[in-house]
Amino acid sequence: DKLRDKLSDDLIDIWKSSKRKLILFGMSDINSETDALLQQLTRNDQLVLLTETCSNRQVDLAIKTIDRVITTFEDENEIIQPDLVVSLGGSVISKKIKKLLQDFKPSHHWWVGEADAQNTFGALSADIKSDANSFLKQVSMIESINKQEFQNTWRERNEKLKLKHNEFLGKAPYSDLLVFDTVLKNLPSSSVLHMANSTPVRYVQLFDQRNDIKYLANRGVSGIDGSTSTALGYSLKSGELNVLITGDLSFFYDSNAFLHDYRDANLRIIIINNSGGSIFRIIPGPSGTSQLEKFFEARHDFSAEHLAKFYGLDYQRAEDTEKLKEVLSTFFDSSKSGISILEIFTDNELNPKVLESYFEYIKE
Repeated sequence: DKLRDKLSDDLIDIWKSSKRKLILFGMSDINSETDALLQQLTRNDQLVLLTETCSNRQVDLAIKTIDRVITTFEDENEIIQPDLVVSLGGSVISKKIKKLLQDFKPSHHWWVGEADAQNTFGALSADIKSDANSFLKQVSMIESINKQEFQNTWRERNEKLKLKHNEFLGKAPYSDLLVFDTVLKNLPSSSVLHMANSTPVRYVQLFDQRNDIKYLANRGVSGIDGSTSTALGYSLKSGELNVLITGDLSFFYDSNAFLHDYRDANLRIIIINNSGGSIFRIIPGPSGTSQLEKFFEARHDFSAEHLAKFYGLDYQRAEDTEKLKEVLSTFFDSSKSGISILEIFTDNELNPKVLESYFEYIKE
């Protein structure tokens, strides 16, 4: 668990001379030592830290809603372009940050970890075999010159967009976006949130991370396979309340997850049923084809109610904000044992329009 070798003089010189340093932290587990080291580096204005909910980082000055922030950058690309990018942790969910760093490549990209290095941005310059904490301890002792405008631009935009985000949600119509807002606010403290692929895990990245929740996602190769099975298996060994937010297709695809005798798992399943693979109404390309509903979205009118009855699982449903809040008020009750399902129905045609309006609003 240590840095195999000390950073070379060349790498130390790069760290010292890079005035715009950015750490991109991918999927990871909770680790208070990692957080303390990153807290020190960010508070000393050493760098910009970008994380996602699945990073499980609890660092005050981190930018934790990457897509929400970088969507609004238009004429500031030269200001926000880093000299040095350091990749820590596992895979990164945001496609937008990958595209940004591919278009505005850093001069140096360091991959830090035991896994095979990924040249995601076409700028990989160092493959450092180390655990995160050993690396962070070493760089924290290196004095360097930093460009304050770089850090300020990221952080000020982040704070501005928190306000814009809340303003929009305050007047948003009933839709996927509002459902995520309502559900995330009502999750009990100390619960474990499992996010299925691919719409749920991406929607959650638009919302401020809660430090009292652990975030997990079975990313694999980003397919819908096994999201329910993974959450169910984890919940059997977890002492906390586990909550899975999943889409309808992902849930139906893995419905055999309940063919066993472990239905007393401490698991709540929230299905957002928008009548198909709604993510394809958001992705450029599929959203514009005449084959969208049949071959991409796989539109349907199914409900999980009969599956729940078949497996003997508690089932409730909601089709508007008022009913959703009513159900959520007791849905997470710790006195209830076993698996419970809440199926939330939304309009598949309205959802992408609301999301588009959201991004337009925060850009204003």
